[in-house]
Amino acid sequence: MQATFAIAAALVVILFRQLPAQTDSTHNHAPVKTISADSTLTPATDSMSSGAPKLFLNCTGWCFEDYVKTELSFFNFVRDRFQADVQLLIIRQATGSDGSLFTVNFLGQHQFQGMSDTLTFNLDQSASDEMIRSELAKVLQAGLVRFVAKTPLRSKMSFTFPKREQSTISSIKDVWDYWTFTIGANGNTSGESNNRFIWLNSFLTVRRITNENKIIANGFFRRNSSEFTIDGEQYFAATDSYGANALYAHSLSDHWSLGGLYIGEHSVFRNINFSHRIAPIIEYNVFPYTENTYRQLRISYEAGAQQLNYLEETVFSRMQELRPYQRLAVSLDLTQQWGTIYTGVKSTNFIDNFSQYRVTFDTQLSLRLAEGLSIQLYGSAALIQDQISLAKSDLNTTTVLLQGRQLPTSFSYWAYFGINYTFGSIYNSIVNTRFNGLTEQQN
Repeated sequence: MQATFAIAAALVVILFRQLPAQTDSTHNHAPVKTISADSTLTPATDSMSSGAPKLFLNCTGWCFEDYVKTELSFFNFVRDRFQADVQLLIIRQATGSDGSLFTVNFLGQHQFQGMSDTLTFNLDQSASDEMIRSELAKVLQAGLVRFVAKTPLRSKMSFTFPKREQSTISSIKDVWDYWTFTIGANGNTSGESNNRFIWLNSFLTVRRITNENKIIANGFFRRNSSEFTIDGEQYFAATDSYGANALYAHSLSDHWSLGGLYIGEHSVFRNINFSHRIAPIIEYNVFPYTENTYRQLRISYEAGAQQLNYLEETVFSRMQELRPYQRLAVSLDLTQQWGTIYTGVKSTNFIDNFSQYRVTFDTQLSLRLAEGLSIQLYGSAALIQDQISLAKSDLNTTTVLLQGRQLPTSFSYWAYFGINYTFGSIYNSIVNTRFNGLTEQQN
């Protein structure tokens, strides 16, 4: 017991030593540190008192936050965009060669109100995380120079630029003519002494994407298996699916596109031996395609035919059928400094029977509403009246529970939502990874 009290007393002493001391606000001005740069900004030893701009890192995906804060420790990073002098809005998009296009927006606030800039860079699919984060840090440093130049710190900075080399620049000829090929496989497994799950996926993707035309073709094979042992008896279910699809799009103008698609599929879960679907498509984007990084409002329409061959006789007493169908889709995609929004609605029906239809609504929402307050919402919901492939045979309870066969339903949905409110210190420039991961709880 005495040892316990001694440990508690020691912790209290340590805690009080960590509390901030009361200071006179008139003595908080430390001298400005000397900053030099050789085409980059070097860290200051005391960025909190250096007068450097405050930054807010706003990413639509993974952007190596700890690394960026370490490499740009000259600046003060804050946890809320309303407190920042400069917002760094980083957008990552896939390119035609399966690489990545990064768009970095520098949005000035407060004393930098009205100042903005945009820098981009491309990396191919073979780029490692180290290559990506290193290039990202360089671009951020380059873009922030003009903001630092507006502060008294500019007199403490120096820059050097490489001299131009006299050489003849010849145009590069692409021997692959923009064609790229990706082949791969992935999977996951989990289990305990009485159960096991395995999911496997393999794929081949072929692309050719230019400003005028877009061609994407995919082939895949997937297996999903579940196995349980209950009271010494084993229960097992496995579903295989494979198929191929192809999409072609031709740019008619900065708003209109015309193309077509093909989808072929085998699915044990859906009782489909093989299905072929082919249709032309037309699309209109309310905003110019040149603004796709920031906003899109696309309306597309397709009308075609679907040939279905079934593994078992369906509830409509069919083993095969050819059906005409149509689909109308509307999607809104916005990426702004206050967050991201994606909303899409798709309506599909068989033309020869309008009572067989499906309406799907998808949304992805991430908003920073006010200082410290943010919400996230991701979800999908569907009204389903087109399950023409359901098998007529009686359902096997074990197979259904192990998700080996599709059940009849009139709707489906999934959702994720979250809300966060943070208050306290606005600064979050410090990176400390000690004891990371040690607070995870066991199931």
